[in-house]
Amino acid sequence: MEAVPADGGDEDLLAGRQARQRAPAGLKDIIKRQRQDSENESPDLNFVYADADSVDVEISELYSYTESDDFYLNQTLGDEDIRKQVGCQWRDASVEAQKCHIQTLLNRLELASDELRCNAVRSMLYLVQGVFGECGDEVEQHEVAQRNAYLIVGEGGYEQLVELLVMELGIAASVDNAAAKKPAVTLSDNVHTRLCCSVLYSIVEYMRLPLSSPTDEETLIRDQFIAELGEPVGSNPCLAIICLESLVQFCSAQMPPFPIRKLVLLLWKTLLVSIGGLQKQSERMQEAREVAGLGQSQYRSEPVPTTPDQPMPIGFDASAVRNHPNGLKARKKDVEMFINQARAKYVGFVVENADNSTLAGLPHPIVESISIMKDHIYESLGEYQGEQEDKEGEHKGHEILHPAGQAGQQQQRKCVHQGTEDFYMAMLPHLPQYMIAILKILLAAATTVKAKSDSINILVDVLPEEMPTTVVQSMKLGIDVNRHKEIIIKAISALLLLILKHLKVNHIFQFEFISQHLVFANCIPLILKFFNQNISAFVSIKNGINDLDFPRMVFVEATELTAESLETGSDKPYCWRNLFSCINLLRILQKLVKWKHSRTMMMVVFKSSPILKRAMKVKHPLMQLYILKLLKLQARYLGKIWRKSNMKVLAAIYHRVRHRLNDDWAFGNDLDARPWDFQAEEVALRTRVEQFNARRYDEATEEEPSNDVMADLLQKVDNNPLSILGQQITLPEHFKEHYESWLETEVFRSGSCLPDLDESGLLVKGSLVLDSDKDSPWPWVRSS
Repeated sequence: MEAVPADGGDEDLLAGRQARQRAPAGLKDIIKRQRQDSENESPDLNFVYADADSVDVEISELYSYTESDDFYLNQTLGDEDIRKQVGCQWRDASVEAQKCHIQTLLNRLELASDELRCNAVRSMLYLVQGVFGECGDEVEQHEVAQRNAYLIVGEGGYEQLVELLVMELGIAASVDNAAAKKPAVTLSDNVHTRLCCSVLYSIVEYMRLPLSSPTDEETLIRDQFIAELGEPVGSNPCLAIICLESLVQFCSAQMPPFPIRKLVLLLWKTLLVSIGGLQKQSERMQEAREVAGLGQSQYRSEPVPTTPDQPMPIGFDASAVRNHPNGLKARKKDVEMFINQARAKYVGFVVENADNSTLAGLPHPIVESISIMKDHIYESLGEYQGEQEDKEGEHKGHEILHPAGQAGQQQQRKCVHQGTEDFYMAMLPHLPQYMIAILKILLAAATTVKAKSDSINILVDVLPEEMPTTVVQSMKLGIDVNRHKEIIIKAISALLLLILKHLKVNHIFQFEFISQHLVFANCIPLILKFFNQNISAFVSIKNGINDLDFPRMVFVEATELTAESLETGSDKPYCWRNLFSCINLLRILQKLVKWKHSRTMMMVVFKSSPILKRAMKVKHPLMQLYILKLLKLQARYLGKIWRKSNMKVLAAIYHRVRHRLNDDWAFGNDLDARPWDFQAEEVALRTRVEQFNARRYDEATEEEPSNDVMADLLQKVDNNPLSILGQQITLPEHFKEHYESWLETEVFRSGSCLPDLDESGLLVKGSLVLDSDKDSPWPWVRSS
């Protein structure tokens, strides 16, 4: 009797099991990795992007946990001074008594004794810390601290504190400083500079946001303070340049013991207050477009804060773009390229510099396409500024022949924001050194970069004088060090993004100049190296101890720290500063490589696509948007195999990122994608930027004449005819009176092209230069 065959399902299961056993090891790894990736994805993050975190959080990040003992020392000295000078509690004193006390402290800042001067700074710091010894909770402390900041600024304390900071930085960087020669520099080696930075940072941070109900006097004080932040202080430059110079000194071979985190935070907040945040930048861009006659932009230049429950704003979501009347756009260059390609295909030739309004010989569908593209042409502010600057360079000689036209050129040279223009001019002479110093500090703070023997020490304001001896102390110091690095990364990323965005609005060539120096200093591989880590873990990690954050620590009872209490962090599924840093770095990277094919190829060479894909695990729409933008830029260079295996990424790009009318990013047939033109493109841009700086800022950045003969001989020679013809030459009145005589003698009657020389090689009378002033009607034309 034959056996009845079993159901085919068991045979299928057996065949599937055997097939999986026969599967290559690589396929198993891929399946396993995909399963792990899906399990490790982070949840949706309810994060709101802004210029900075709340004021209380920003103030708490100023202090390391190692500085906790300083709070009580400041309280002791501050309460003693208040009792002696005021005679009652600070809150009960009159405004006049409070101002008198502040003036007394400011006078003590000029004492020669280091100890007395340091005690005065501590008392001043206690005031901007809110006189927390008399406050009942954190809300009251915040109000008192903000009011005290206004009082100090109103009494002229800002200028004196800046001058004191410059003096303390000079002392710390001097060769005779014993702290700089120590093998291990600690927190106790930069007390004076650390206290000055803390007072200034607290004042700037509290003045950043207006009071809830300010008086007219307080409003005037804040407006004047914002204006003074960008101006020189006495014989010193503005505060931002002072901080930049200190960063360059810190990264030098001497490495003075500067409180680097406080300096970077102070630099960031100084620029944030003086030139404004991203909202101010967006408003200035709209105003500049109206002045230039471009009309208001219908595209949101700055993404609004988004959460997972909210849709993406107009200009970023595909459906919103399709429904918006001006959602799609095209560049003039795109239209010209499309017309030239159509002429080459249907007419058989391309006319260089042809009139694009003439479409004879082109098929009707092509003519309709061109008409639609012209209806959606969008000229950015940067393109307009670049064209105007090129025209100014071409007509530089015309200004000399026709001085009446200079008024129109000066009107074109008018900057968008005077504060941004002043900052760029002050930064211009040493801008490469500033960018290198900032990136060096960012490199030292990046967690994915291994420390080298010659790297800078950024832990000066964290390491205690006595190293920890217990496990709990070691864990506390480890958390403090990681928190210290995260805060530095946050400040530098926000600082660079702020500078790039404001300079791009002020003038496109200012933005291109600083962008080129960032690229030359390897900013692109540095950012990619930073993202070459588990970004989901970096965003969700919580390096912080809530009970040790200021001002919470001075209001709660001190409890003994344990290993379990140190491991428990915030309830939020993300760390605000780390997610903020990631978004800022992605935006910086996108600004550096946008419309720059050579820099996009650099990202391809550094294999950035898998790094960016791993960062997509962070479930936040704004961060994913800029990742998709960066992937869209390099998709044309990654090949068909990559596009086939990453269809989900391509679908996300189509859904989330705005496209242009003739955008063919996924096909790689753009004429601009030719690799042999990349170097020429970068060189041409650099030439235009150098000509822009030479035309505008050569006179402003001209240094004192040097007595060094070799330095004068090695000066760069200007061989550009347009630049030479554009030089302003002032002729004396005597020459103008005898101009016809000079022409008759030196030009018309001259028998040779060369001046007459005697046997000794000296010029003789009748030549270009005469023997004596008496014999010449134009004595100024003489050899030196």
